[in-house]
Amino acid sequence: GVNPRTRLFVQAPVSMANPDNPLEALASFGDAMRSSVLSLSRNYPEIRVINVSMGFLWAAAGINPQTDEDAQDMVDSQGWFLDLSLGLLSLSRPLPLIVTSAGNDGGLPARYNDPFCNAALAHGASNILCVENVQLSPGSPGQVTRRASSNVGGHLSSPGTNILSTLPGNTYGYKTGSSMASPFVARVAGFILAAVTNL
Repeated sequence: GVNPRTRLFVQAPVSMANPDNPLEALASFGDAMRSSVLSLSRNYPEIRVINVSMGFLWAAAGINPQTDEDAQDMVDSQGWFLDLSLGLLSLSRPLPLIVTSAGNDGGLPARYNDPFCNAALAHGASNILCVENVQLSPGSPGQVTRRASSNVGGHLSSPGTNILSTLPGNTYGYKTGSSMASPFVARVAGFILAAVTNL
């Protein structure tokens, strides 16, 4: 069944403000993601879990955050600011659990995927979980392995390969990525928090 406490909020993708400067466009996107989640957290204190299945599309922007110091500085400053903002918000109310995808850049460190993974993995934000993608691998230990496209260094892994999902045009199809994995974790956390309200 559907959890009666579940609400769906959708943040439309942000248009790239300056296509001539991909890093600036990604920074604007990160600012918008961070702002939306902080706004949800402030305005809807009853929300216990937020899933963020978005991240920086480094390859599409032609940027490698492992070697580009400006990209590292941008992600790190956004993660630091998010951690600080969440810390201040926690002074007035309990924080929601934020579950975010680790990204699909073929093994980059997950801390570069978005401000949320960075806040958790680089700055210690304790209410954020960063989720990697695993796939079924019969014959391997545990019968699953990390999907090669998944970024590494997240907190945990979840199934995110060949997941039946809604698609544009009111249809269904199979999708793969850490954005398919993080909703599994968010859903389980939501059910637990709904059943055990004093957590």
